[in-house]
Amino acid sequence: MLVTSRELLRVDGEVVYPVPALAEPEAVELFCARARIDPDEAVADLCSRLDNLPLALELAAARVRVLTPAQILERISQRLDLFSAGRDADPRQQTLRATIAWSYDLLSRDEQRLFARMAVFRGGCTLETAEQVAGADVAGLQSLLDKSLLGRTGERFWMLETIREYAHEALEAGSESDATRRRHADHYLAVSELAYTERFDRGLTWVRRLDAEHDNLRAALDDLQNRDPLRYLQLAGALGWFWVARSYFAEGSRRLEDTLATPVEDGSLTARVLTFLGVFDEARGQLANALSRHEQAIALWHTVEEGTEWTAARDSLGWALYSEGERSRALELFQQNLELARHFGHQALVSRSLAGVCQLLVATGQFERAEPLALELHASTRDSEDVWCMCSADHYLADCAMHRRDYTLAEQHRLSALETVLMIGDVMQQTIEILGLAFTAAGLGRDEDALRLEGAVDAKWSELGVPHAPPLSEAWRERDLAPARARLGEPRANTAFDEGRAMTWEQAIELALASEVAPLVRAPQ
Repeated sequence: MLVTSRELLRVDGEVVYPVPALAEPEAVELFCARARIDPDEAVADLCSRLDNLPLALELAAARVRVLTPAQILERISQRLDLFSAGRDADPRQQTLRATIAWSYDLLSRDEQRLFARMAVFRGGCTLETAEQVAGADVAGLQSLLDKSLLGRTGERFWMLETIREYAHEALEAGSESDATRRRHADHYLAVSELAYTERFDRGLTWVRRLDAEHDNLRAALDDLQNRDPLRYLQLAGALGWFWVARSYFAEGSRRLEDTLATPVEDGSLTARVLTFLGVFDEARGQLANALSRHEQAIALWHTVEEGTEWTAARDSLGWALYSEGERSRALELFQQNLELARHFGHQALVSRSLAGVCQLLVATGQFERAEPLALELHASTRDSEDVWCMCSADHYLADCAMHRRDYTLAEQHRLSALETVLMIGDVMQQTIEILGLAFTAAGLGRDEDALRLEGAVDAKWSELGVPHAPPLSEAWRERDLAPARARLGEPRANTAFDEGRAMTWEQAIELALASEVAPLVRAPQ
């Protein structure tokens, strides 16, 4: 017998074949066949928002006689009641709400409570988190899995968004909503604070973990914003480094700015928010704002401590001063920080201050002084998870090799820097390394690839709102890319540049990594 059921029959000889939601192309095909329309971006988005569930797609397609797919998307929050089937449909399949309610009503009271509490998670959660926040146990989770109300991929349990919407209504209708949201916020605040504390020593591990939990972190921020301004300030500040690492400029800036809208008397929490806002301002070219934020942050840290946090804030000021063109002051600050970091015995801060000194020496043409420091930085990060410093070490060694036109060695270090920074998804630093690979490609005679990479970076900078290239990059653009243009001739050069601008960023990365030169990889995978 072939039996379809929401859960196992649990009889001898039963062989189970899970029936997943449709793949995206199949979902689009089903929707368009039922709605008798052609596929487009709105249709694909609608199918995804409906979890590619056949019943949801069938019900939504019937609405196309009245609403366009784009209009249905605008009303997607009403999905449980918006769609309905014909009069001949089984009553439990008349609406999505009826279908899920039928499954919900068959649950025991304890199962219903766990089902509702699991709605607090966005993007799923691990077993340990479900136990801590939702009071789950293995038996309860197994039961919801068996009844197709939960899914599990790897270590994470998750709900289809359609089902989560129903579960969320059940949570809000009950008496446990506030307590569950409070436990959720408490948990992710503790996780974020630990990540902040360990951001130098275990940065790569934490970037990956926070990325997996980003939707839950957003949910915690949303919950705390109006309910508890102090803890909202604390959580956003703890996540500032993560938003910087992942180049989440718009989201990070908005969240951090929001924390300052309701003044809170806590110097250290405000100081770290100001530090990361200064970093975002610097990335967008708003240098006066960046300097002001960093100076305010340092003043606040000065009232609390003059240890690692104060030194790290001074490091951020050094980078803003460099961007502002105050190179001698920036170099002096980085050198002072290097002495302080060595005094504290904080290796991560030693590495970061070394990176700042290297940057200033390279920018002022002092490559002979920079190279031994870059080698020290490279050695200090060999067993590190401080991805920014790992990338910086290869970056400055590439710069030193570029200075003496050793394009092969420069390309090796640049590829290693790019592969390192790809691990955390720092898009801004990716653009800098790929532009460096454009220079080395030109130096090695791969002129068309060089200009394609330049075009791809130019397009990405426009998308990110980055105002201009670093000064040293402009000098090497003139030294290496201008001759490449001349060798190709204006028509071929323009064609290659435009091809690069038309690439996706993933295609640009693929092209950058396609070099025949092997990178000097030594980063942990």
